[in-house]
Order: sequence, then structure tokens, then C-alpha cells
Amino acid sequence: ESLIPVDDRAFLHPTFALLPLSENNNAFQHRLLTRQGEVKYINRVISQVMDSSGKPAYYIMFVEDLTAQKLAEDNYVKQQKLYTGLLDDFSELLVRWKPDGSILYSNRAYKNLYGDSGDVGYNIYSRLKEEDRKRIKDKVNQLTPENPIILDKHVSQGKNGPEWHLWSDRGIFDESGQLIEIHSIGLNISEVERLSTEALLQQTFFEELFNNSPYGLVFLDAENRILRVNKSFTGIFGYTFEEASGHYISQLIVPEDKYGEWSEIIEKVIDNQGIFVETKRKKKDGTLIDVRLTGRPVRLKDQLVGIFGIYEDITLQKQNQRHLERHARLIELILSITQSPSMDYKKMLIKTLRESLLLLGGDLGLIFEYHPHIMEVTIHAQTENWQEECTLQKNIHSILNQPNNLIIKALNENQPIILNSETDDSLIKTICPGSSMKSLLMIPVSSEGHFSAALILGSFNEKAYGNYHLREGALLMDAVWRTVEQQRLVSELKKALSKAEESEKLKSSFLATMSHELRTPLNAIIGFASLIDETMAIEEILDCIRTIQASGNHLLNLINDMFHLSALDAGQLTLSKESISISRVFNDIKDIALSYQHVENKHHIEIRYIPDPSVPDIKIVTDYQKLLEILINLIKNSLKFTEKGFVEYGWLADQGKVTFFVKDTGIGIPEEKRDIIFQKFRQGDESSTRKYGGAGIGLTLVK
Repeated sequence: ESLIPVDDRAFLHPTFALLPLSENNNAFQHRLLTRQGEVKYINRVISQVMDSSGKPAYYIMFVEDLTAQKLAEDNYVKQQKLYTGLLDDFSELLVRWKPDGSILYSNRAYKNLYGDSGDVGYNIYSRLKEEDRKRIKDKVNQLTPENPIILDKHVSQGKNGPEWHLWSDRGIFDESGQLIEIHSIGLNISEVERLSTEALLQQTFFEELFNNSPYGLVFLDAENRILRVNKSFTGIFGYTFEEASGHYISQLIVPEDKYGEWSEIIEKVIDNQGIFVETKRKKKDGTLIDVRLTGRPVRLKDQLVGIFGIYEDITLQKQNQRHLERHARLIELILSITQSPSMDYKKMLIKTLRESLLLLGGDLGLIFEYHPHIMEVTIHAQTENWQEECTLQKNIHSILNQPNNLIIKALNENQPIILNSETDDSLIKTICPGSSMKSLLMIPVSSEGHFSAALILGSFNEKAYGNYHLREGALLMDAVWRTVEQQRLVSELKKALSKAEESEKLKSSFLATMSHELRTPLNAIIGFASLIDETMAIEEILDCIRTIQASGNHLLNLINDMFHLSALDAGQLTLSKESISISRVFNDIKDIALSYQHVENKHHIEIRYIPDPSVPDIKIVTDYQKLLEILINLIKNSLKFTEKGFVEYGWLADQGKVTFFVKDTGIGIPEEKRDIIFQKFRQGDESSTRKYGGAGIGLTLVK
């Protein structure tokens, strides 16, 4: 018993330790104590020696000291446990597996991720997606002793959701080079993948912004060489990316006279000031454009690595700004000419020519008026060199007798034109036979639908005039000529008033009915003209001009009615019959009626056109102008005396004749007043407090 360690005595009987276990199992390993008290691991083998009777005579016991081997085995087990513990503490995924996919070993991190599917004996391939399974098998088949390592990245579906891992798989081969197992280490790169995805997303956003920005974007290196440009940059300046890349940007797009400015810009950017300037740059073809430039430095660890530039093409904005400034000067010019109370129309036209040459450009010019009844012109203003070089008065007949002449076409259609010697030299020579003029600008104006006068400017420069010269010249001449006509009308009105004063009964009747009608537009003209000054906004000035123009037109129409009435009294009006489409008549009536509705502020009154429903359109023989005046006067009368409801007008065809009608929901005409309203200067209400204005001659003209 003393040979048996205390810890072993509970299960190892002393006699049992000395006896064979059985006939066939007579070997046994256990611990024994030496005399010195050391614990030894032994392997004892007991053999029986029989006597002659077949009974055991004695035992022979062989004892083998296994202490060193046992200690080595225990140490190996301890090392294995230590090794396994260390591997389990790794955050990386560790797994040993056979080529067929079965797991030989997996650490704690692997099992925590995959749960039961990470246990020994489980097949790796069974938890992979088909595409991952095929890819990994293909890579495993590529493992060789010479190339024993493969890398693979895929997403794994763990207990807590998908995770990205980077796997390093090392093949283990036997002596014959046969793959016997794979040792794999998986590194969780989910955060790296997330950051990579975010970086890729940001890069994608940046690329979209960079490539599709409406502004020209450019990256320069620290030496101001172009690293990259976007599509808008190439579109603005005309260079391809290949043509721009690697070049100094100053050599490509900076005009020579802007080199000093460019140096200052670069200094400010390097000094971290940044810049935002409007300047000029040149395109590939040498064209100069206006740009708005923004520049910022790009620094890495306080070291300048490049410059980021933004170019916006503002050429069109600058052109529009210049046009607005020119337009403002034009309005000021118009006002200075037309609103001078002491300037008669002759002085007005002389000033118009002088200012036109300054505003629109030119070396010579004139303003003439055309008299169609005698086919002659009156020169109202001309430069001295025009008088010397051009003979418009002498050549007017030859010009007017050419039906396809571009000049005549422009005059008849009231369209401004530009002629240049390259394409229209013969026409220029017709006007100025001995002149070396290279280009000509002609601005016609009309009166009552017919050509009346024109401004002609000439230049020795072939490309002196453009479209905006046409627009500005037309606006100037239209305003000036209307003022001229209004001055003439006022003069003629004064003459008419003087004649009216000589008549006894007509004098009192005329003054009674016309005083208000004349004062109203004249007061509007004078009142709004006096309101205009140089401090007003352009839009307000234009409103005043439109009011003045409308009042002048009203005054013109009133005087025209008076002239027509005088001609009727004198028996000087004759009919001019022609065949016209009835739709043409009513198209013209519609435009005039709507215009009068606007002037009278009767937008709440509905205007209806009722044609004959059974006839789409017909031709009639009549005096078009007088028919138009009759119907317009009736419609105006209806609008004037209608406060609510509608005004209807139209026609009916019956047996080769046409009946025209005008109908309204107005105040009506008493029976006793139906004859009076057709008399000169008479109205249904002739009291001093009458509500409705008018000269009382519209229906007289109609009758």
C-alpha cells in the first residue's frame, strides 16, 4: 500500500496492482511511489509460471518506467490546451478543414459567428452561396505546394447578420504533394467595406458633380499645370481633355494682356485668400469671352498640392447687361428729343440724326419723308457728306420703280434692313452712286399702315451694323416720328379750331362737344410727359410712353373722324370697291375691338363674334376701309354705353347679300333720341352732367 500514491488508493487495490488482470490482459499502467517518495508512471506485465499440475507456481512481473513518456504526453496535452486557448482568444476566424469542406477545427470566434455550422465535422461549403462555393472550390483546386496560399473576400451570413471577411487559405500537403487539409484565417473587414463603400459613394457623387456641373471645373497641380478638366470646361474653351492635360493653364486660356492679372490671382490663391473675379479668357479659336472665376487652394498637411478652379461663361450675361445699358441710354435719348417743349419737329429730326450717328454708329446719314401722292421725298436732316455723295432725291423714282427691290420691299413692309457692299453693292450705289460706303442701315416708319419716312445711316465699315442696331434704330425712329405726327396733328387741330370759330352755329356746337374730348388725350400726353424725369425706372418711363402713345393715337383717331366728316360735307369722299374675304374684315375688326376694349377698361364686357353658321366664308364686293370704319364705330359705341353683359357683332348671308349687325346689352336708345344721335355733334344725353364722353360724330360718319 505504501507503494501506491494516496490519490490512487481509492481505486487501485495493492493486491490488484500485483496481480494479473486476466489471462489475456496482464498489462496495466499506473503510478507507484519510489523509496524516495517520487511518483513514477510504470507499465507492468505479469506472467504466470505453472507447476506440473497446471497450477500457478509463481509470477514473473516486468516493470517499464513510463515516467518520461507520461510527462511528455502530459506536457503535450497542456500545450494543446494552451494553444487552443490562445486560438480561441483570437478575434480572427481560424478553421482547419479538409479539401471536401469538412471542418477539423474551429476557434471560438468562428463558432460565435457561424453557430452550429462552425462545429467540427460540419461542411464549410454547405453554408456558402452557390457563386461563392464554386469560386472557392476553383481556388482550392489551384493550390499547389509551390503556391500554397489563396486570398478570397466574400460576405458571410452569421448569427447576427452578414459580415465581410478577407480569408487567407493555406494548403497543407503530404510528402507526395497531395492536399490533405486547409488552414484558413478570416479577418473581419466589414468596417473597411463600409468605409470603402462610403468612399466609393462619395467618389461617385464627386464624379457626377464634376462631370455634369454646368460650370467649367479644372484641377491644377502645384505648378499650375492642368491635371483634369470636366466636360463643361472643354465646352467653354474648345479644348479636349487630351489637349488640355499637362499644359500650363495660362498658356491655353489667359490672354496676353491678362498675364499680370493671372499672376496676382495665383499669388492670392497660394496665400489662402481664394479668389472670385470677373475677367476675360480666350477660347481655343482665340475668341475672347467673359468669365466668372473662382479659385481655391488644395492643401495636404499644410502643403500646397494644387488649385481648384471654377469657370462660368457669363458672356451672354455681359451682353445682356450692355444691351440694357444701351437701352437705358436710348430711352433717355428718346425722352430728351420728344419731351423738349421748345423743339419743333424739324429741330427734333436734326437732333435725332445727330444722336443716331453717336448711338448706332456711322459716317453719314439722313432722315427723309416720302410723299406717295407725288412720289417725292423731303429731306429733313442730313450730314454734309451725305449731301455731297448721295442723290436720294434724284434717284427716288428709279428706286421706287423696281418692284422687286429689297429697299422697296422693306419700306412697304415697314421692316428695318442692313445692306453691305459684299451682297448689296448695287443697291447701295443706287442711293449713293459716288460713295465708297460699305454698309447701310435703313429704318422705315409708317403712318396709318403706309410707309411715311425713314432714317438711313451709312458707314465705310462693311460690318458696322447688327441686329441690335435694327432694334434700337426702330424704337428711336418710331417714337420720334410719332411725336412729329402728334406735333403736326396738334398744329392741324389748331387750324381746324380756328376755322370752327368762324362758323356761328357749328362753332358753339363744336366747342361744346369737343373741348373735353380734346383735352383728355392732350392732358394725358402733357401730364405723363411732365412726369418723366431721369430718376424714374425704365419700366415706369415705358409705361408713360405707352400712355402718351395711346393718347396720341386717340387724338389722331378723333381728328381723322373730323377730317372724314369734313370730306363728307364737301362731297369729296368716294367709294373704292374691291373683292375681299369677309373673314379678313372681321379678323381686323377683332383686333381693333379688343384694343378699344383695353383702352376703355371694359374687360368685364364679353365681346362675341357671331358669323353665319351656314356659310364658312364668302367674298364680298365693297369699300373695305369704309365698311371697317362703320362696324368699328358701331362696336365702339356699344362698348361705351354697355356697363355689363356683352357686345355681339357678326353677319348673315341671304340670297347674295350680307347683313352686318352689332348688338349689345347697354343702356339702349329712347325712341325720341334715335334721330338725334345721327346728327353732327349730337348725343342722346347732351346735359352738362352727361356720364359718357365722345365727340358725337361717330354715328354721323356711320350714317
